[in-house]
Amino acid sequence: VNQLFEFMHEFHEGVQDMACDTFIKITRKCRRHFVFSQPGEPRPFIEEIIERLPQIICDLQPSQVHTFYRSVGCMLEAEPDRMHAERHLADLMAMPNSSWDAVVSGLSADSGNLLLADIDTLKTVSNILKCNIATCSTSGAAFISQLSRCFMDMLSVYRRTSTLVSEAVGRQGQVATKTPLVRAMRTVKKDCLRLLQQFVQVGVQNTADSQRAFADSFAPPIFEAVLTDYRDNIPAARDAEVLSLTAAIVDKLGLLVIAQVDPILMTVFEPTLAMISQDFSDFPEHRQAFF
Repeated sequence: VNQLFEFMHEFHEGVQDMACDTFIKITRKCRRHFVFSQPGEPRPFIEEIIERLPQIICDLQPSQVHTFYRSVGCMLEAEPDRMHAERHLADLMAMPNSSWDAVVSGLSADSGNLLLADIDTLKTVSNILKCNIATCSTSGAAFISQLSRCFMDMLSVYRRTSTLVSEAVGRQGQVATKTPLVRAMRTVKKDCLRLLQQFVQVGVQNTADSQRAFADSFAPPIFEAVLTDYRDNIPAARDAEVLSLTAAIVDKLGLLVIAQVDPILMTVFEPTLAMISQDFSDFPEHRQAFF
């Protein structure tokens, strides 16, 4: 593994990809060995990896960094001590959380949403969210502490970005959805939805306590943020990920979200049916997610 970390600084074509892909293969097969102290080692290897993280990933591309975070997430999933897992996760996410806090701090003083109308800021936010998605995809239930940390701020970013998209469509019409700025805004929205769906699928356990906790604390704010926004947008600005997320929540929570059935039918089902019943080719992603 240390040899792979050296390869992550090698710029010959394909070497960094090979190193990251091999690293995640090793962590998937040997995840438990990273979280327990091995003979002759003073501490678990995961602690050394997280401590050296800035130096290890400094030369990697964003997609490769996400693979690295996915790899460490595999180790976290194997950590039997919940407190250790949460501490390792907090240390692992220190860099993206620092960037996230800077964006959120800027937004708190940005009443006109000018910060979210900047493509560079949107790319930064999207990269942070993708880093969270990668970690969540393999860390499972351990990710709850990280999601709780950024949950309400993420929904605020989602709402404010939605407002900007709606305003752009109001000024320019449907053509606005093709502009680089609006596409960047919609990428941020989609990443928020994908992170939530990822956690629903792998982080919410099939136990009554886990499902009840999510149904009480997370599901109502999610539905409040995404359902009305989906209904009120023009068809070209509606994200199919809303359908996928809604389906994942209902599938996981079952009767715990029965009170949301009517709002879902009114805000998601009927508007989508109107979109896909005009012909058999438009909105292919929405068709798949709808059914």
